[in-house]
Amino acid sequence: MSVESRSENNRGVNLNDSARFFIAGNIAGMVGVFTGQPFDTIKVRLQTQPKPIPKQSISPSVFSVQTFNGPIDCVRETIQGSGVRGLYRGMTTPILFVGVQKSIAFGVYGTAAQYLRGDKHENSISDIITAGIMGGMANSVILTPVDQLKIAMQVQRFDTHQQPSLMTTARALVKEQGFFRGLYGNFAATNLREIGMYSTYYSVYNLLLRWRQQDSRPVTVIEKLAMGGMTGVVNWAFFYPLDM
Repeated sequence: MSVESRSENNRGVNLNDSARFFIAGNIAGMVGVFTGQPFDTIKVRLQTQPKPIPKQSISPSVFSVQTFNGPIDCVRETIQGSGVRGLYRGMTTPILFVGVQKSIAFGVYGTAAQYLRGDKHENSISDIITAGIMGGMANSVILTPVDQLKIAMQVQRFDTHQQPSLMTTARALVKEQGFFRGLYGNFAATNLREIGMYSTYYSVYNLLLRWRQQDSRPVTVIEKLAMGGMTGVVNWAFFYPLDM
């Protein structure tokens, strides 16, 4: 998102703009969860599946997983085992916290970018990278336990009658691994990923936007969506290994 210029008489952090950043982050987060959850479920189930162990019976448990022959097989098995709603398993946690998570991350980024801009006409790319790092760090604090719970629910087997709820999954994680390890065990990796992704996303998007703005024609919504999509592809190409 490009942070618009302001006059020299409007220095510092504008509270109205900060509120807009938080609200926009909240809405964007909700839309992102609803549209992306099925893809995320398939991705996580493929990432976490174990190598097949021939002639070995494993009794199902809360965190037991099943293997698939690829994305299509994973989609088919998921729907056969739990219906279309199976693609949205684990969505409760991000839906409950996405408003807080995204609005904080988006708000911290926007507020930091405003502060760093000072009296300049626009943020430098180094300002945007710095603000992105701060937004990513803020996001990691909320995202880490949300991801831990979401993934634990996504990898549960669909061919068993035992389908633990969010609270059951949370209690099992804390009981088996302790509070901090169970909910924040992946904080370092998550923080590194979010810092890299937020700083890269905002800087690449702003570079594309500024390149486009060299043309006198107004930037259309479709063009902004296209630039956001291109930026997302670049982002995941670099940081997908940290998501494994």
